Amino acid sequence: MSYRRHFGVPLAAALAGILALSACAEDAGGGSGADYPSKPIDIIVPASAGGGADLITRALADALSKHFGQTINVVNKPGGNNIPGTQEALSAKPDGYTLLADGSSTSSLMKLVDNLPFKIEDRTFVAKATEAPMAYVASAKSGWATLDDVAAAAKADPSSFEWAALGGTTIADLSLVQFFDSIGVERSKTRMTRFPGTADAVTAIAGNHVSFGGGGANAMVSQASAGTVKVLAVTGAQRFAALSGVPTTAEAGHPELNATFWAGFSGPAGLPDSVVNAWGEALKVVLADPAVRQKLAAQGAVPALVTGPEFKSFVLAEADSVSKVMG
Repeated sequence: MSYRRHFGVPLAAALAGILALSACAEDAGGGSGADYPSKPIDIIVPASAGGGADLITRALADALSKHFGQTINVVNKPGGNNIPGTQEALSAKPDGYTLLADGSSTSSLMKLVDNLPFKIEDRTFVAKATEAPMAYVASAKSGWATLDDVAAAAKADPSSFEWAALGGTTIADLSLVQFFDSIGVERSKTRMTRFPGTADAVTAIAGNHVSFGGGGANAMVSQASAGTVKVLAVTGAQRFAALSGVPTTAEAGHPELNATFWAGFSGPAGLPDSVVNAWGEALKVVLADPAVRQKLAAQGAVPALVTGPEFKSFVLAEADSVSKVMG
């Protein structure tokens, strides 16, 4: 007896029917079909709660939850130079229900990490959502009023020039490396002190324990308002509203200092186009919402939507720049 006679239909048609039923079952179970999302989504932040990446992700997650009609959980997985949390997100099932809160420290700056257990290319690049400026800051007791003042001091006596670095693979470190390279001062000849985070570094600068450093512009507002630090310039195309009297690096004569903190979303390799497109459309809507823009502005962030292939090209170009500057 042939299979055709036994089933009453050609074998190929029978198999096609089985595959179709399987696909329907997958979608009913929360797959990535037209009904996406049909269940809650986890966004893994590979850093502690309360940091810049976490706060921006939470502001976006609240708005995206309303847009999608599904809960979006922000899950913090700190430690290990962001690697464990990043790896967990990128190793998840590629169905759109576990994504990564992406940024330079989880993609481009990973180029600087030895024995990284994954390649930065091995992910689905969903969208870059926001940018936030970095700031260069000096102790109020230093007497420096501009970046050129700092450059002059570093050139005159590098061995006594004290500055604050972070972990070595942060966007703040990149901004400082750019500064020293731009003025032709070898960092190895200066006096660098490492700090665990921007807040610690800024506190040390305010106390005049070190004279110069950098970090997210929003992290400088409190000490600048207290008069303990002098914010010399901010990166980005426009001035930071909370530090409106501070020039941009371009206005200060240093357009080459262009490192910015960006935040966005990526997922495991093989994420369906339907999921990527759904997130792109959702972000386009929520980033146009004045209430969302106000929340982001409180974190020093502005909408800067780049999606899909363009986002991937942006990250890989940034990674090449990081390798050249910091490698």
